[in-house]
Amino acid sequence: MKINLICPPASGNGGTETVLTKVLNHYAGQYDLTLTLTNKPENPLWLKQIDQRVKVVIASCDHGIKKQLFFIKAFLQTSNDTNLIMIGANMIKLAALVRKVFRKKYRIISWIHYSLFEQNLFDPHNILYADYHLAIASTIKKQLIQLGADENRIKLIFNPIEHNPIRKVDNLTDEISFIGRIQLQKQKNLSELFNGLSHVPETKLDVLGTGENVEVAKQLAQHLKISQRVKWYGWQKDPWEQISQHTQAIVLTSNFEGLPMVFLEAISRGIPVISSKFAGYDDVVIEGTNGLSYEKGNIDQLAQKITQINQIAGNPEKIASSIKQFYTENYFKRLDNVFKEILQ
Repeated sequence: MKINLICPPASGNGGTETVLTKVLNHYAGQYDLTLTLTNKPENPLWLKQIDQRVKVVIASCDHGIKKQLFFIKAFLQTSNDTNLIMIGANMIKLAALVRKVFRKKYRIISWIHYSLFEQNLFDPHNILYADYHLAIASTIKKQLIQLGADENRIKLIFNPIEHNPIRKVDNLTDEISFIGRIQLQKQKNLSELFNGLSHVPETKLDVLGTGENVEVAKQLAQHLKISQRVKWYGWQKDPWEQISQHTQAIVLTSNFEGLPMVFLEAISRGIPVISSKFAGYDDVVIEGTNGLSYEKGNIDQLAQKITQINQIAGNPEKIASSIKQFYTENYFKRLDNVFKEILQ
């Protein structure tokens, strides 16, 4: 059976790439697999983690009409027994149009890794050109139904996480941590985290990541008079090595997420989380067991949760056991059953 996973622009550092690697390596011995990238990743080292039995194709052109022609040719050459698993919605529409015009018979499956509505990357209605949909979060399933997708063709699979060593709590400090892209507004909404921190004078913040707003973020920290309590690590190959033994919690003040892999990574290590109540946050966060949540925009409530997180941080085994459905053995049982049902 042939599967071609088509991935839109990827940095090589994100949660989507982590999930892709796990899935490709798991099925490398079972299916004829190809990974097609629409651009060369900023960090191509992640491709070396993929099983050598997976064929990797990178589009030879960066943008515009040349890229469209590249993929039109690729779809024309796609055999009828191939399953195209599409991580980007715009390519779904193009693949469907080529299939219709040239009477191809390959199957198209969407696998979107972020919220369908709170973004400006694509028209979400393009996703409806797919035959089936893999949803990584309950909120994405709800959005697909809202768009008009047949619920029977939507398969809620979540994302996989490995079992990780559960940390000891002997050395916890009065610190919280953010891991991800530095965005003051937009998706990650770090300005809200900085404002919340300004209301909790004893707490420090570790920031691990990079992005377009680093210098502006440092200026905001200085303006809020918290710069002495913020430590900037930059991008880290293994962020957990830096913080897992001392941080109280991982925090996301996001406006939206798909399924936040950084939360699963944290919880699997026994580290609790603090989350804004973005749509679908409760797929992962179990209030008072593995984390705390607050209403987006409520700075006082965020500050309160930061001060309260130490009440659950001391029970790492209970935290780690709270996400059983996401551990790889259970994830791949679900995905095996879905593939048996929908792949041709």
